[in-house]
Amino acid sequence: MLRSLMAVFVALVFLGIPVALAHGGDEGGADAPTLVSRAVGYLKAEPPRTGLAKDALDEALTAEGEVNRRFVELAISALDAGAVEEAASLAERALGETPSASGPVVRVDLGPAVYEAFVVAVLLVGFGAYGLGRKTAAHGR
Repeated sequence: MLRSLMAVFVALVFLGIPVALAHGGDEGGADAPTLVSRAVGYLKAEPPRTGLAKDALDEALTAEGEVNRRFVELAISALDAGAVEEAASLAERALGETPSASGPVVRVDLGPAVYEAFVVAVLLVGFGAYGLGRKTAAHGR
């Protein structure tokens, strides 16, 4: 009985994890400051990801949130002209930041799928420890 329940649980977990991880977080509903920050990150990457940066800046123009839209438009124009460093500087100014010469600042946002995967991992380890404990106890009799 326990084995069949465990098999069903493991099957549900392995079917659920890919779905949860495929969701990918809040890509579609990001606000303008988040989109501009992503664009800055894309532009400061090695090599710069100009296509992704332009997409993020274009989306930031219509997204909600407080950014200087004029600087966003100038950053898009700079990207169109091929001036990647200037575009990154303008995008930082759109956020109200002073352009940094020290290099990129990395901010990591963990989405809900990461926490769900962590909970599932803890449960699997717990069930595995329980199963090993029962197996060891059965052999000790």
